[in-house]
Amino acid sequence: MPETALSNRRSALLLAHPGHELLVLTLVRRIKPLVTVLTDGSGSQAESRLTYSKALLAACGARTGAVFGAFSDKAGYERIQAGDAGYFVALRDRIAEDYLAAGIEAVISDALEYYNPMHDLACVLADGVARRLAQRRGEPVLRAVIPIRPRGEVARWESGPDIAELDLTAQDRVFKSEAFEDYQPLASEIRSTREREGEGALREFLSPHEAMTQAEPSLAFEPFYESWGRRRIAEGVYTTLITYQDDVRPIAEAILRES
Repeated sequence: MPETALSNRRSALLLAHPGHELLVLTLVRRIKPLVTVLTDGSGSQAESRLTYSKALLAACGARTGAVFGAFSDKAGYERIQAGDAGYFVALRDRIAEDYLAAGIEAVISDALEYYNPMHDLACVLADGVARRLAQRRGEPVLRAVIPIRPRGEVARWESGPDIAELDLTAQDRVFKSEAFEDYQPLASEIRSTREREGEGALREFLSPHEAMTQAEPSLAFEPFYESWGRRRIAEGVYTTLITYQDDVRPIAEAILRES
């Protein structure tokens, strides 16, 4: 998707976790979207990343939405395992009202990659929100996604024909490099990525996305989060497993069914 498709639209960015904005930081600086973030990014460390993301987004001239760190990562995964579809449907409605008031015409989100359940639900929520906006206003809402899954691993977005890479200027690269240095909660991950990819870590990608109307009834492969979860259970780190079929799909269906 060319960046120009977003240049004259009021855009929103809907992300699962704070820090994902780093993947499209140049785009954020250029289109200055309204940014929604589902979790606080605390992971297993119980340390929120929201303060870092708020400062970074402000430096880019972007605004934070009504939903910005609605729950901790732990609480979010517990809600998924509890099958609390109603909570996510209510979250969708709250985000939709926020976007409606802001006149949002394009919604960009994490991609659906079956890598992390919260990433996937962010994409599903964005689809549900976009459909509600289109229904209320009587006009289509542009949808786009950004790849989140670590590069070098097989991901659905890599096989898409319409993936566009943003052109970054030297100034863009300097700004993004400095942002990487300043975002301390992700310092280890960023360092590993830069050691592995060098300047390639600065690259930014965007892809058009057609909003889903229903969740996949079944998958012919095992999502990464299931295989990873089984490994962590075997290691004694996790005690329960989040699966697509039993946990993620019913919530996704509720979000899409009622939108």
